[in-house]
Amino acid sequence: MNTETCIAHCTDREGVLNVVKSLPKDNRLTLTYLIRFLQVFADENTNTKMDINNLAMVWAPNCLRCPSEDLKVIFTNTQKEMEFLRTLMMNLDTEIVKGTKLLIRGGTVVNHDRSFEADVLCENGIITEVAKGIQAPDAEIVDATGNLVIP
Repeated sequence: MNTETCIAHCTDREGVLNVVKSLPKDNRLTLTYLIRFLQVFADENTNTKMDINNLAMVWAPNCLRCPSEDLKVIFTNTQKEMEFLRTLMMNLDTEIVKGTKLLIRGGTVVNHDRSFEADVLCENGIITEVAKGIQAPDAEIVDATGNLVIP
């Protein structure tokens, strides 16, 4: 995603959704799964203190990266990056991932204590398996070779 475009449309629902629509298919699908996960996680019925605002604060730097090295610009953009992600979480229709399977194949999975080569299987927008060589013939496949996968 082009950070400048995202920042320019951070509070504009249609602008944010158009940014997502403009992404290549694999990127759009992966982002939709991530947003679905965040929507489920932020649901008022879950036992977590992470609301949509907290999730936007934590995840915005992982989704958008300010290209400037000027600290004032970085700080200003951080607020807009969080707003972009918050707008996305509130407005992106993630129903398309319900009842679907996505297999992220061949990436480097990074978690809290290590990184390792593995596949990641998501069902209905939720990670259900992390292992090498997952077989899921009915899943849509995203080739993550050479990329980090951060569940």
